[in-house]
Amino acid sequence: MKVRECVKKLKGRTIFDSRGVPTTEVHLESAGCVFTSSCPSGASTGSQEALELRDHNESVCRGKGVAQAVASIDTLSKALLSTDLEVEDLPSIDKFMCDQDGTENKSNLGANAILPLSMSFARLGASLAGQPLWEYLQKFSGAKGKTFPKIFFNLINGGAHSDNGLFVQEIMVSFPGSTPLEVFSACSTFSAYLKEEVRLKYGMTGVGDEGGFAPPLASLEDALELVASASRTAGIHPTIALDAAASEFATKGEDVTYNIGWKTEKERVLTRKELIEYYTNLIAQYKISMIEDPFDEKDYASWEEFLPIAESMGVQVVGDDLIVTNPELIKQAGEKKWCNVALIKMNQIGTITETIQAMKEARAYGMTVMTSHRSGETEDVFLTHLTLGIGAEYIKSGALCRSERVAKYNEFLRLFED
Repeated sequence: MKVRECVKKLKGRTIFDSRGVPTTEVHLESAGCVFTSSCPSGASTGSQEALELRDHNESVCRGKGVAQAVASIDTLSKALLSTDLEVEDLPSIDKFMCDQDGTENKSNLGANAILPLSMSFARLGASLAGQPLWEYLQKFSGAKGKTFPKIFFNLINGGAHSDNGLFVQEIMVSFPGSTPLEVFSACSTFSAYLKEEVRLKYGMTGVGDEGGFAPPLASLEDALELVASASRTAGIHPTIALDAAASEFATKGEDVTYNIGWKTEKERVLTRKELIEYYTNLIAQYKISMIEDPFDEKDYASWEEFLPIAESMGVQVVGDDLIVTNPELIKQAGEKKWCNVALIKMNQIGTITETIQAMKEARAYGMTVMTSHRSGETEDVFLTHLTLGIGAEYIKSGALCRSERVAKYNEFLRLFED
């Protein structure tokens, strides 16, 4: 069915994300059905991500307004409704929008205009096909079946996601379990014990952008000891992972150094060799299973040196800022053997078709795949369906806390009820 015959109304609007910052939403009406899709936004971003179009008018939301992006949605909507494109041909719809933008990083119309349109047409296509969204996406990804992924919950927030002294961005944990209810119940129980540990030591249990606790920690070791103590008390032994987001504390230039004291009053600068040794000791002491963005996105020598060390210790290395869901960068990382897990974030590349292509490129180089939310999220649950739709092994969507995070997890419960 053609877009112009099927779509009765297509428009953009401003909504607000989980940090109270403006973002975009698309409203699509077809045959009495309404589909809405919204765009998340990151705090710690890679330099090569698709452009998020902002107004930069300081008098409105301190420059974070998205009126230009909403105007782009309306411009694209008019253009789409004048074509002979088929609703079921999502790749052609996405290519048409990219061609209308005309830039490699979507800097003309904005990824935050193009992505929610792409998501909405995927939803419409699934409805017309009489399929759940995740199953419809498999038509394009080639994934088969419905496999529950391993979930990494961000239970302690640091870095750009909190105001404490923790230099890494996330301390994540994962629990064994064959069903969503089993895994989420374990996380709920463990989180309660961790909250008590935080309260006893720090007297406060506030949370960060992604729902994890954000006490006034002085070091990463202090944070990991909280997790270890909660594990002993609860009798639950989760797998531990880190998101270092190292580009946030790296010096730029030929001789990269890393200030792991960047969020405290006391600098602690490490060379790349010293940082590798630091990670190696952490892995051995705390049984870390996965590290995301351990180095700056341009510090390729460190990525290349660290991967075989990590693999020899049974640790996975995740590329995020390194590859920004870009098929060409994933290809480069695969050829150079910089990481063995590809993090997939829809808004880093800007269309569902390109997101799926990024997954396929990662698979071609033997990488496993982890889907991810952003720190500025909405109640949209597309991420859950994308995870199943591309057959991702892992997902992270924050803590089991804050409704914009929990919404994604609750969708798993619904989808696996059968």
